[in-house]
Amino acid sequence: NLMTHEAITKIPLDVGRRGTPSCLMLRAQGSFIAVSLDDGNLVVVDLHGRCVVRSFECNVPAMDMAFSAEGRWLGAVLRDGGLRIYDLPAARCIDSFAFARPALSLCFAPSGAFLLTSHAKGNSIQTWANKFLFDPSQSVPMLQSEPGAPIRIDEPGGGAESDSDNEEGELEENTSK
Repeated sequence: NLMTHEAITKIPLDVGRRGTPSCLMLRAQGSFIAVSLDDGNLVVVDLHGRCVVRSFECNVPAMDMAFSAEGRWLGAVLRDGGLRIYDLPAARCIDSFAFARPALSLCFAPSGAFLLTSHAKGNSIQTWANKFLFDPSQSVPMLQSEPGAPIRIDEPGGGAESDSDNEEGELEENTSK
């Protein structure tokens, strides 16, 4: 309560967790909040139920997180520069990336068709097509195996920042999400 300067409630992030919250992301529509713990765990909390509903082990804390518009996916940019996408209803990782130029932030397009990222030492926003939407062979993420190792991406955008032939608004060649 801001009038009395007292907390209204306290939501435990799980018994036995050592980490403390280092990053929070509230889903604008709904009652979920994503919490990155400094021990490398990522938890999703239901504010109405006041409990942890999902937990993911990232091994490194997240710097930024974003929910997809419909709330099905949670993207997390990790402190090691990687990026992971989690399917919340399935409670599993559906995509994992490691960039040569570390990712710093991300957001989902409202349509869910694209993921936008920014990267260290870059002056552009990278646009990634949602492979689960555009590739019929991958249209059901739950039927795909969980990624074992991150997909390595040497240069986000393939050097498009210095390519004067690249038309404004042109989508990236990479169709991974």
